[in-house]
Amino acid sequence: MLCSRILTRTPRLAGFNILHDFDAPPSRAEFNAHCRKVIEQDADARREIATLREDVLIFGHSHLQFHASIDGKLLVNPGGVGQPCDLDPMAAYTILDYSDGGWTVAERRVGYDIEASISYIKQTKMYAAARVWCELNFYYLREGRDISRQFFGVAAELNGGHAPGSGCYPDEIWNRAFEFWKEKFKQK
Repeated sequence: MLCSRILTRTPRLAGFNILHDFDAPPSRAEFNAHCRKVIEQDADARREIATLREDVLIFGHSHLQFHASIDGKLLVNPGGVGQPCDLDPMAAYTILDYSDGGWTVAERRVGYDIEASISYIKQTKMYAAARVWCELNFYYLREGRDISRQFFGVAAELNGGHAPGSGCYPDEIWNRAFEFWKEKFKQK
């Protein structure tokens, strides 16, 4: 349930509620529709939102911008600066401004040199130690689309149909999954 996850994982700051983990459909439009549907139709979610002490709830993880005012509470997902997930690779961020007794929300996008960022990362120890993970994230950066579920589905298939209990695949499975994924989805 929307608010059960929100309320159990949230540090509290003066006037704000901030969290990271939030399940969401893959596109911004679907995400926004999902959030609005849950909020409008789920009486439990509305009751939980009403119990928030804070006037502003900031949440993330989905990398999809969203904001809505529900029952006097402002709900905001600022988006993903490095990995927006709405098919637009420009950096997404949100500005909240409090003036004249109220909040205004401005969702922004800004382009940046993604290929320069990728070139820089390829020179780091991180890339040498986690090439496959970096390459997957390069696709994410270029396309503005999260492909992790596709990739981990391939890895699970190659691992006998299941994910390892530790969440970590052996290097052999990881590398084979990446090569299969690249071929199947014709990625760079």
